[in-house]
Amino acid sequence: MSTATTAAAAAAGFGLPRATLALPAGPLELHLAHRLLPRLRGLLGRRPLRRGEGLSLAPCNSVHTFGMRYPIDVLFLDRADRIVAIRPALPPWRLALCGSAWRVVELPAGDAARLGLERGQQLPPVTETP
Repeated sequence: MSTATTAAAAAAGFGLPRATLALPAGPLELHLAHRLLPRLRGLLGRRPLRRGEGLSLAPCNSVHTFGMRYPIDVLFLDRADRIVAIRPALPPWRLALCGSAWRVVELPAGDAARLGLERGQQLPPVTETP
């Protein structure tokens, strides 16, 4: 990948593959941290998520907000992309886990409610967009 392409990808987001989920309340643009190093880094050292933007971590069933300066909404999804738990506005320096989760989606605090997301809700499949 050229430096210009890499810079453009970083400017557009986190420099990660992306997917867009069509939800009834509006689109959700996901950055896909589905490899080891991006999952380990998560949101640390990255700009805060914007409204309608999230970070998908898979496989993953726990997250922490150690070192973060802002709260996040945390969705725990099973392998079928059904929401099994939601931790709204998880404050900095906390840990959240869900044993039945296979994927975690981190959102800006308040976005889960704004998007009308609820426990038991089936989300569209997360597939990378070119």
